[in-house]
Amino acid sequence: FPLTLADGERLVLSSDGFYNAFSDEDLQALLNHTPVPLGDSSAQAWCQKAQELGSVDDATVIVLEITSVRSVIYKGLWPLAWLSIMVLALLSWVLL
Repeated sequence: FPLTLADGERLVLSSDGFYNAFSDEDLQALLNHTPVPLGDSSAQAWCQKAQELGSVDDATVIVLEITSVRSVIYKGLWPLAWLSIMVLALLSWVLL
């Protein structure tokens, strides 16, 4: 189904090993304390946090952040944006 996100909103896709490591309050705090825009290692830091909290399963997370094209170009992040799009396209192809 279609999903519309506004500039600055995030979509988090995660495994149960990641999700079950956090209470709702812990997960909200993690989202609130992650810098905007996301850093290069934000997802990795989130998975490490899940392991620290005692995740008993593999912790996997994909974080998508909607950013305007102007801010991506302005911040010099266009190579990262291009790479992210290519990875997502590859994942969607592999998973289908």
